[in-house]
Amino acid sequence: VVRHSPDPMLRKQALAIADSLLREIVQQPFTNAPAQPDRPRAQYDNVLDYDNYHADNGGDIEGKNTLAGYVVDVKLVAEGLGGIPDSEVRRIEVSVSAPGGQETVQLKAWRTRYAPN
Repeated sequence: VVRHSPDPMLRKQALAIADSLLREIVQQPFTNAPAQPDRPRAQYDNVLDYDNYHADNGGDIEGKNTLAGYVVDVKLVAEGLGGIPDSEVRRIEVSVSAPGGQETVQLKAWRTRYAPN
């Protein structure tokens, strides 16, 4: 039975990477400034900068502590929420696949623009 079960360590690592990145994103300001994704992640200063972010080796914001083979993808979707227009809300989807695609974790959160800027 264990021989055919997914490795729990791979899932736990993927979950930790996804959770850390999702927290990083939701803590960023959500401004009207245009996205600037073509720079190092450590320089991201807006939620919108993370749209379509991809990394072949999951790691921290400074590119350190990478975990080889963990593929990270971020997608932002404009989506209304409880009467708030979609221009003011982003659904954030963070997906992390473990090495060899054995395990994939997807976490979602919503971020609203709550002050004009």
